Amino acid sequence: MNLDRAADLGRSLMDEYSGDMGTGWVFGFDNAVRRFGKCDHNRRRISLSGALTLKNSEEEIRNTILHEIAHAITRSMYGFHRNVESHGKEWKEVAELVGARPVACYSSDDVMAVTPRYVGSCAHAGCHGYGSAKKRRAERYCNYCIKDRGLVWSVVGMDVEARRPFRIAWKENPGYSGNGVDYTKYRWGTAA
Repeated sequence: MNLDRAADLGRSLMDEYSGDMGTGWVFGFDNAVRRFGKCDHNRRRISLSGALTLKNSEEEIRNTILHEIAHAITRSMYGFHRNVESHGKEWKEVAELVGARPVACYSSDDVMAVTPRYVGSCAHAGCHGYGSAKKRRAERYCNYCIKDRGLVWSVVGMDVEARRPFRIAWKENPGYSGNGVDYTKYRWGTAA
């Protein structure tokens, strides 16, 4: 979908639900490639992945915007209660009310994914863990191997030699061509 049309749709839907969300929210695009949308409660921003927006239909864009609006409304209704999960029953009820599919994440069955610039694979023999990223990361480790061996999810406390077998080896993805779009034009317009 065209970014201008998506921005208009986003602002229009946010205006429609501004009474439930609260005022001061802005809409924009970001450079994400592994998530479609984001609701930033602290900055009062709803953003979409510019790359995923370009690749997907108006229906998917609308659903993602409504998904994020449901997060804003849920937080407005319940605040920061520990018992309210990000994609819990309260959020699902709100998502259904605003017309979003009440599911936590997009699936590749519904949404056309972006080809990542880099792909990574675990160096440990027999592991099928891998990753993808828009930029190469120096220190990234395979959570599959760490979890399987009963180690902590975060390897920050492990010494370098203990972490080495689980390091992700990054290489440039031969299928990556980039999209060449500058999203700064669409960043953080006026508040709704």
